[in-house]
Amino acid sequence: MMQFLPSAPKNDPPALKKRITSKPVADCYDAIRSKRSYKTAIPHPETCALILQDSGKHFDPAVTAVFSKIEDRFREVWNQMSTVPEQLGTD
Repeated sequence: MMQFLPSAPKNDPPALKKRITSKPVADCYDAIRSKRSYKTAIPHPETCALILQDSGKHFDPAVTAVFSKIEDRFREVWNQMSTVPEQLGTD
């Protein structure tokens, strides 16, 4: 069985927030959305679909469940942080 990040007590919002923004989900979202020399940028909807597809495989299911509820916030932050939209795959 795949082991995820250390578990926190149930209903512990700060711990769950830390798991969402920890390396796996936040970094994968950024890596998928970003244009690289070897790949094009992927739009937000497709990025979210890829992350949610890996729930229980690569990502903690509790984290992806919350991610699915707040994915629009990821888009907002992405768009706010993008300084060159056409290069960063904003939508």
